[in-house]
Amino acid sequence: MVYRQNVVKIVVSVPTTEARGFSYFDTSQEACASMGETRHIVPESTEAITEVKAYPNPFQQDITLEIPESYGKEVTVLLFNAQGQSIDEMTVPTGKTTLPTDKSMSAGMYFLRITSGNHTETIKIIKQ
Repeated sequence: MVYRQNVVKIVVSVPTTEARGFSYFDTSQEACASMGETRHIVPESTEAITEVKAYPNPFQQDITLEIPESYGKEVTVLLFNAQGQSIDEMTVPTGKTTLPTDKSMSAGMYFLRITSGNHTETIKIIKQ
Protein backbone atom coordinates (compact mmCIF):
# COMPACT_ATOMS: atom_id res chain seq x y z
CA MET A 1 0.00 0.00 0.00
CA VAL A 2 1.33 3.43 -0.90
CA TYR A 3 0.76 6.35 1.47
CA ARG A 4 0.65 9.98 0.42
CA GLN A 5 2.81 12.53 2.19
CA ASN A 6 -0.17 14.77 3.02
CA VAL A 7 -1.91 12.21 5.23
CA VAL A 8 -3.35 13.90 8.28
CA LYS A 9 -5.46 11.21 9.91
CA ILE A 10 -3.58 8.54 11.91
CA VAL A 11 -5.37 5.36 12.94
CA VAL A 12 -3.95 2.94 15.46
CA SER A 13 -5.26 -0.51 14.52
CA VAL A 14 -7.18 -2.51 17.10
CA PRO A 15 -6.15 -6.14 17.65
CA THR A 16 -8.48 -8.69 16.09
CA THR A 17 -6.89 -11.79 17.66
CA GLU A 18 -4.06 -12.62 20.02
CA ALA A 19 -1.77 -15.65 20.07
CA ARG A 20 1.33 -16.17 22.18
CA GLY A 21 1.58 -12.50 23.13
CA PHE A 22 1.35 -11.19 19.56
CA SER A 23 -1.58 -9.22 18.19
CA TYR A 24 -2.79 -9.57 14.64
CA PHE A 25 -4.45 -6.64 12.89
CA ASP A 26 -6.82 -6.31 9.96
CA THR A 27 -4.78 -4.10 7.66
CA SER A 28 -6.10 -5.61 4.42
CA GLN A 29 -6.53 -3.26 1.49
CA GLU A 30 -10.33 -3.58 1.80
CA ALA A 31 -10.33 -2.64 5.50
CA CYS A 32 -8.00 0.30 4.88
CA ALA A 33 -9.95 1.54 1.85
CA SER A 34 -13.18 1.67 3.87
CA MET A 35 -11.51 4.15 6.24
CA GLY A 36 -10.52 6.61 3.52
CA GLU A 37 -7.16 8.34 3.69
CA THR A 38 -5.47 6.70 6.72
CA ARG A 39 -2.10 5.61 8.00
CA HIS A 40 -1.83 2.55 10.21
CA ILE A 41 0.66 2.24 13.03
CA VAL A 42 0.98 -1.44 13.89
CA PRO A 43 3.15 -2.62 16.79
CA GLU A 44 5.17 -5.76 16.15
CA SER A 45 4.31 -7.26 19.53
CA THR A 46 2.30 -6.44 22.64
CA GLU A 47 4.62 -8.52 24.83
CA ALA A 48 7.37 -6.76 26.78
CA ILE A 49 10.93 -7.87 26.15
CA THR A 50 12.49 -9.23 29.31
CA GLU A 51 16.25 -8.82 29.64
CA VAL A 52 16.54 -10.36 33.12
CA LYS A 53 15.84 -14.08 33.48
CA ALA A 54 14.52 -15.56 36.75
CA TYR A 55 14.21 -19.33 37.23
CA PRO A 56 12.91 -21.76 38.25
CA ASN A 57 9.51 -20.16 38.07
CA PRO A 58 7.55 -21.37 39.96
CA PHE A 59 10.19 -21.77 42.68
CA GLN A 60 10.34 -23.56 46.01
CA GLN A 61 13.42 -22.07 47.71
CA ASP A 62 16.12 -20.18 45.81
CA ILE A 63 15.77 -18.19 42.60
CA THR A 64 18.52 -17.87 39.99
CA LEU A 65 18.78 -14.52 38.21
CA GLU A 66 20.65 -13.84 34.99
CA ILE A 67 21.18 -10.07 34.74
CA PRO A 68 22.87 -8.57 31.65
CA GLU A 69 26.13 -6.71 32.22
CA SER A 70 24.54 -3.72 30.48
CA TYR A 71 22.87 -3.07 33.87
CA GLY A 72 26.30 -2.22 35.35
CA LYS A 73 28.33 -4.06 38.00
CA GLU A 74 25.60 -4.30 40.64
CA VAL A 75 21.83 -4.06 40.79
CA THR A 76 19.30 -3.57 43.56
CA VAL A 77 16.71 -6.33 43.81
CA LEU A 78 13.48 -5.67 45.66
CA LEU A 79 11.22 -8.63 46.47
CA PHE A 80 7.62 -7.69 47.19
CA ASN A 81 4.28 -9.47 47.48
CA ALA A 82 1.11 -9.06 45.42
CA GLN A 83 -0.13 -6.38 47.86
CA GLY A 84 3.00 -4.29 47.19
CA GLN A 85 4.57 -4.92 50.60
CA SER A 86 8.36 -5.13 50.58
CA ILE A 87 9.67 -8.56 51.65
CA ASP A 88 13.41 -8.13 51.07
CA GLU A 89 15.91 -5.82 49.37
CA MET A 90 19.44 -6.74 48.39
CA THR A 91 22.31 -5.65 46.17
CA VAL A 92 23.67 -8.35 43.85
CA PRO A 93 26.26 -8.48 41.04
CA THR A 94 25.20 -8.71 37.41
CA GLY A 95 25.63 -12.00 35.59
CA LYS A 96 24.29 -15.23 37.05
CA THR A 97 23.45 -15.08 40.75
CA THR A 98 21.28 -17.03 43.19
CA LEU A 99 18.86 -15.23 45.49
CA PRO A 100 18.12 -16.98 48.76
CA THR A 101 14.49 -16.59 49.83
CA ASP A 102 12.97 -16.76 53.29
CA LYS A 103 11.82 -20.34 53.78
CA SER A 104 8.81 -19.04 55.74
CA MET A 105 7.42 -17.25 52.64
CA SER A 106 3.95 -18.56 51.94
CA ALA A 107 2.98 -19.93 48.54
CA GLY A 108 1.72 -17.29 46.14
CA MET A 109 2.60 -14.57 43.66
CA TYR A 110 5.57 -12.25 44.26
CA PHE A 111 7.49 -9.72 42.21
CA LEU A 112 11.18 -8.94 41.76
CA ARG A 113 12.07 -5.35 40.83
CA ILE A 114 15.61 -5.14 39.45
CA THR A 115 17.01 -1.58 39.32
CA SER A 116 20.34 -0.10 38.25
CA GLY A 117 20.88 3.37 36.83
CA ASN A 118 18.30 3.87 34.10
CA HIS A 119 17.35 0.16 33.97
CA THR A 120 14.30 -1.06 35.86
CA GLU A 121 12.54 -4.34 35.28
CA THR A 122 9.82 -6.10 37.26
CA ILE A 123 9.35 -9.87 37.00
CA LYS A 124 6.44 -11.89 38.37
CA ILE A 125 7.47 -15.06 40.22
CA ILE A 126 5.41 -17.79 41.86
CA LYS A 127 6.30 -19.52 45.15
CA GLN A 128 5.05 -23.12 45.34
